[in-house]
Order: sequence, then structure tokens, then C-alpha cells
Amino acid sequence: MDSRTRSLSLAALSIASIALAFALGRRSARPSPTPAQSAAQIAPVDPAELCPHATRFVLAADVARLRAAPTLAPVLATLTADERSCSAKVTRKVRRLLAFARDATLDDLAFVFEGSLTRDELVTCMREGRPGARTSRYREVELVQTSDDRAENLLPRRDHTEVASLPGGLLIAGPSSAVRAMIDRAALPPAAASGSMPAALKALTDRLDAGYAFAMASLIKPRVGQWSSVLANVEGIAVGVRPDESLRVEALLACGDFDAPRALAQGLTRARDDVASQPEASPIRAMLEGVTVERRASDVRVTARIDGDDVARLLLIARAMASDADERPVALEASGDGGAGRD
Repeated sequence: MDSRTRSLSLAALSIASIALAFALGRRSARPSPTPAQSAAQIAPVDPAELCPHATRFVLAADVARLRAAPTLAPVLATLTADERSCSAKVTRKVRRLLAFARDATLDDLAFVFEGSLTRDELVTCMREGRPGARTSRYREVELVQTSDDRAENLLPRRDHTEVASLPGGLLIAGPSSAVRAMIDRAALPPAAASGSMPAALKALTDRLDAGYAFAMASLIKPRVGQWSSVLANVEGIAVGVRPDESLRVEALLACGDFDAPRALAQGLTRARDDVASQPEASPIRAMLEGVTVERRASDVRVTARIDGDDVARLLLIARAMASDADERPVALEASGDGGAGRD
């Protein structure tokens, strides 16, 4: 296993073997639009009810709770290091964040922000302060179209990204088709708008324990390099993160047939042990060895606990991978005892 592969595997397994597949389907038929309504006539809605039909990926984050978690302090320090950056503004002013996607390339990834972040702040941030954003209207809701040229990947790099405000302190942003689909959802009567999440996706999220501050679910079959054979029979993935004294990470891999969980659990266990045995893993070996892989009737559950020091070490791994993973092994240097003597 070369250094780049070990580095990638290490980071992947460190968050319970799963953040492997934030990928996701295609727009399909949705209910016929109701007569055009003005923005004032669109009543406030629960952000979850904006989920477009045919959604195959959903992410929900209680940003206020994550922001208050001591174990996430290293991550938040990185996000807010530049007070003028988009990530700093979003982290400070958003209480809740949702994201939806239907396409496997994530080209149609769309966001719902709930909090005190304003539309103009988000647009200015995305356009790096340049004037001249174009406006249009859809169902009498004003849309601001931003350019694709920006330094930060707050949204996927795609032309015709639009931002709009909805009643109730909501901001929606994403490709034009996704934003307009969410406005269609907001314009529906409450009875028609409820329960918009596809049944298969909801069934997947319902398998997670309650109380997570971050949850993600995807119905896309993961295809991730050397992991593809291990994950071949995975039909859906759900991940939950609870920031208590340590981060509790739970990953659920739903399988397509009755025999698949056994082979999947064996493959994940071997991968965990292989990564933990690598020299680069020594600072977080105790954490990796604590990752549990549980085979059940139709799925496999992977759980891990990550303390604050390990979060800092994982951040170093991510930085090293992003900066130079192709040319050199990841060197881990972090304060503390490197995992020695841990209970």
C-alpha cells in the first residue's frame, strides 16, 4: 500500500470508515406547481420540508450545537481564522444548515441556511465583494444570481448559482433548478408539502440513533477506489455525529442482500486493522483500535469515539493530504502524548 493510499485510508477510517461517499440523483417528476404566489404569501416552512423530490442525499447540521462543542474547537478555529471569510461568516451566523442533492456528481447540491446570515452577506461573500450580481424573479421571489468565480468552495463550482430569501429567516442557495424546486416546495399548501423526503432515504435516516448534531444520508452506491469491492453491496450510507465529551460517530451501511453484511463487516474490520498497523497511524492508533464494526441482519454499523486531541491530529492529516498527498507521506505532528497511555 503506497503512502497516498495509506493516508487516504487513514483519514477515511478515522471518521468511522464512511465519509467515503458524499455523492448523489436526478430530478424527476414533482407535483404540478400551484398558482404563482408572492414572497409574502409563501408561509414560513420547516427547512426539512424544502427537500426536493427525487433527493438521494441529505445533510443536516445543528451548527449552533457543533459550534459549542469543545472537541470541535480545532476545526472551528480553522474555519474562522479569517474573520472575513465565507466559512467564518457562516459558522458565526448560521444556527442550522441543510443540504440536498439528486445528482451523483453533486452538481445540484443546494443549501438551506437558518439563522441571522442575510442574503446580501452571502451573495457578497460568494462574489468576493464584487458588485453587479444579476437578479430575476420566480414565483415573485427575488433571486440573486452569483458568478462561478470565487475562491472558496462554499457551493459547488457551477454557473447560475442562485440565492433567495424565504420567510422565517431562511436562505436557500444552489443551482437554479434546485433553488426553484425548493421555492415550489415552499409554495405548496402545508399538507401537500409535508413528508417530501423520499421514503427510502427517510428509512435510512430513521435507523440512526436520535440526538445527532450532524447527520448525513445517501442512497448512492459508493465507488471509492480500492474500497469499491468492499462496498459493492452497499445500497445506502448514513452517518451521525454527536459532540459530547468526545465525538461519537456512527456510520450505518445498508446492504442490498442478506449475505452482504458478513463480507462487508469482515472487509471493514480488515481495513481498520491494516490502517491501524501503519507507522503513520501511531498518533491515533488507540482511536482506530476502538472503532467497532457490528454486523446485523441487513446492515453494518461502525462506531467510533474521537477526543479533542484526535480531532486535532485528524485535521493535520487532512491538511497534509490536501497540500501534498501525491508527492510525500503524511507526517503527523501534534501536541500531547501521541495517544500513549490512553485508557
